[in-house]
Amino acid sequence: CSTDYPWERANVWYCEELDLILTFTEEPTGVIITDITPLIWMGQTYDASIGFSKCGFGFIHDPDDDGVSEIIVSGSWFYEKGNLIFTDFGDSEFFNPYEKLVFVPHE
Repeated sequence: CSTDYPWERANVWYCEELDLILTFTEEPTGVIITDITPLIWMGQTYDASIGFSKCGFGFIHDPDDDGVSEIIVSGSWFYEKGNLIFTDFGDSEFFNPYEKLVFVPHE
């Protein structure tokens, strides 16, 4: 677990394996807004959002646009050499063959 959330280290993170960009923006009220480019995996596009806890992450989406969200995949995150690493996926098949995903900070 880390004491710094990703938005405390960089506003923009890029994952080459997924061609995915995470963007964090802080509103004047202090609320952090998280935007991600569409998550495309195995030919399916997910209009997803992402949530973080101190040790975990979860990609979430509303498949039927009915206001009921479900977790696509969750796992653990940490930093390695300044990069954000996602690993220990709850669904080991979802990001197969990747055992970890590397997000590089971009500013």
